[in-house]
Amino acid sequence: MNKIIAKTLILGAIISLNALATEKMTYEQAMESHKNTYGKYSQQSITETQSQQSWDTYKQEPVREGDGNVKNSTVLYENPAGLSSGNFILSESYENFDYLEFYGTTDDTEGGKVYRITPAQIDYLQGLSSKPNAINVWAIDGQRWEGRFSTNKRTFVTGNENSKMHKVVGVNE
Repeated sequence: MNKIIAKTLILGAIISLNALATEKMTYEQAMESHKNTYGKYSQQSITETQSQQSWDTYKQEPVREGDGNVKNSTVLYENPAGLSSGNFILSESYENFDYLEFYGTTDDTEGGKVYRITPAQIDYLQGLSSKPNAINVWAIDGQRWEGRFSTNKRTFVTGNENSKMHKVVGVNE
């Protein structure tokens, strides 16, 4: 047992000495590394400008304000207690936004989730089916809110639900 402890201590000391012997990178070394790698994008048929543009235009999570809403957003429908059944009407057409966020909960309000859908997705899904529950705008753990928008693109006619709808937000990026 003492031999195992001694070997472990010796091995630990050797590893520690190797870590201490590792040289830290200096500013000059960092600049040299940068010079050696800068420009390699052109060898891959992509410029540094294209690479930066790709990074800058990468779709990020929207910035939320203190109230939890996304900047450039409009609350189109809200019922803090949660609509348990029936239709709801948006204050303006869903076509005026880049996407909608549907905030719902289970009937007992224990589970909540936000679903996002774009106007193009709404139109596409509604075009696939003439049934009253063409779109599932919210779901969690087997509970859902389904229906379709009327031709005014504001009234959501509920076809099937077993949950609560609390809020719909329109977002422009």
